[in-house]
Amino acid sequence: MRLVYRNEPCKYCNAYKDVPPQSGGTVHYFRYLPDKGSRNKINEILNYEEGIAMASEVLVNISRDEIERARLLSEYKYIVDTQSKVVQAERNGWKQGQKQGRKQEKLEIAGNLKNSGIPAPQIALWTGLSIEDIAKL
Repeated sequence: MRLVYRNEPCKYCNAYKDVPPQSGGTVHYFRYLPDKGSRNKINEILNYEEGIAMASEVLVNISRDEIERARLLSEYKYIVDTQSKVVQAERNGWKQGQKQGRKQEKLEIAGNLKNSGIPAPQIALWTGLSIEDIAKL
């Protein structure tokens, strides 16, 4: 297959360009698309070239889908992060509760030992509590 180029004034930019005849306004559409100042040229091409207009609509829809996908992904990440923080807080609370429960149990044992007449230094050795804590009982 061989492409035949024509050297004639372009209907979009009035310059002489070597453009494949079957490309129509496609070359100019993609040239002007990133330039926000060339919206009039883009609109002119879209009005003249039906195929490009249909492709442009598909691209707009894909862009909207991508934006929605990014929004949903961000929302999902937020939910997962929130759940992770809740689980971590529960674990920390559980550990703290266990620690407080062990200390309370040691204090109860130390109180029973003190009431039995066992000296404070011996109770401190067995329970791991300080002598000050035992004296407060």
